[in-house]
Amino acid sequence: NVEGGTGKGDAMPKIWSNWDDFSAKMNEFVEKMGALDKAAQEGGMAAAAPLVQESFTCKGCHDEYRYAE
Repeated sequence: NVEGGTGKGDAMPKIWSNWDDFSAKMNEFVEKMGALDKAAQEGGMAAAAPLVQESFTCKGCHDEYRYAE
């Protein structure tokens, strides 16, 4: 969904009124995925494995800002 869009996406409109929170959560997700990618590139799965569970911050946004399927 984009602000002023048709509203037919999975995102709730409250993203726009809570942009700072949504943006902070998205930035955290991007940062953690970058760390996971770097660990995997430099040390393989053994190095990345401990970061996998920590990287699933996406659930926080989905729980808060996405309609249930």
